[in-house]
Amino acid sequence: MKKTLASIAIFCATFVIPTQAAEPKPPTGFKAIFNGNDLTGWYGWNPHDSVKLKDEKLAANLKKQRDEFAKHWKVENGELVNNGTGPYATTSEDYGDIDLLIDYKTVPKADSGIYLRGTPQVQIWDINQASNPKNPDRNPNKGSGGLFNNTPKTPGRDPLVVADKAFGEWNSFRIRQVGARTWIWLNEKLVVDGAIMENYWDRTKPLPAKGPIMLQTHGGEIRWRNIFIREIKPDEAEKIIKEAGPAKKVGFNADLKSGLVFHASLQNNAVTTSGKNTVLKGTGINFIDDNFFGKVSKVASFDGRGSHFEIPAGNVPNLGTQDFTISLWVHSNAQNGDNPGDMLCQYDAVKKKA
Repeated sequence: MKKTLASIAIFCATFVIPTQAAEPKPPTGFKAIFNGNDLTGWYGWNPHDSVKLKDEKLAANLKKQRDEFAKHWKVENGELVNNGTGPYATTSEDYGDIDLLIDYKTVPKADSGIYLRGTPQVQIWDINQASNPKNPDRNPNKGSGGLFNNTPKTPGRDPLVVADKAFGEWNSFRIRQVGARTWIWLNEKLVVDGAIMENYWDRTKPLPAKGPIMLQTHGGEIRWRNIFIREIKPDEAEKIIKEAGPAKKVGFNADLKSGLVFHASLQNNAVTTSGKNTVLKGTGINFIDDNFFGKVSKVASFDGRGSHFEIPAGNVPNLGTQDFTISLWVHSNAQNGDNPGDMLCQYDAVKKKA
């Protein structure tokens, strides 16, 4: 009997009952969309694997990705963990205007991101990677948090500052999206300031009004926790946009000593007389200031949806010493002449900013 009781005591001492992670505690006004214990509310979907599929092939692919989700994702110590492979963790619900709070921790040489409304992406980098001259628009060392899939050199495409913490530490995003306007704070530092997020899937169309949040898998372990969301109501969204003012369309270097740097892009197609779509083609950029530049000074041109221009200061005398306006005019092959230019930006020479 004593031996039996002793055996029971040893068994009770060594048997540990599994415990659940502590319940997530979102800030006031937010709700948790990851419960810290299982994959409820999430499923697997990499949209790049299915975007060109239709009908039965599309249905089969989506089912396969859902079935594989739990093979690549797990919950550990209250954290949502991925090994760098498999479909993206995708919310079962779609979201529009939001404030999103989310923590992440990753490893060297990993690459990940957060898709908003099913669209890429708020970028996460290993900032120890050097820039590659052969791929000048990919610069991990500029930091995480930029809208990497926007057109290169547009506002928000690269973060304003490097705010990443060292490997082994948790990073915290706060992401606000209202319409296509996007604000991003990484570790409490503003890295994107109200930039327009482009519709990666079709740049001729605006960003979808709603879509899922996706956590990307791309080559290395990444951990997520404290995923909280607050949906922004229309009256608050309107106030945010009004207070923010218009989104920046072009960017200038601070004092123009090295010249003018800006980016022009067109988001719509023209319709030809035959009814076929054709990409708008810009015939030039105007500096308009009758006394300074002359009535019209055509200094650059581009072909296609967008292009980047750098104009050395020596090309235009006294660049930046007076106020001026930049305008862009476009035409399609259905037109004989050019359209009047839309004003892109005004430069204040006293304040030295656009």
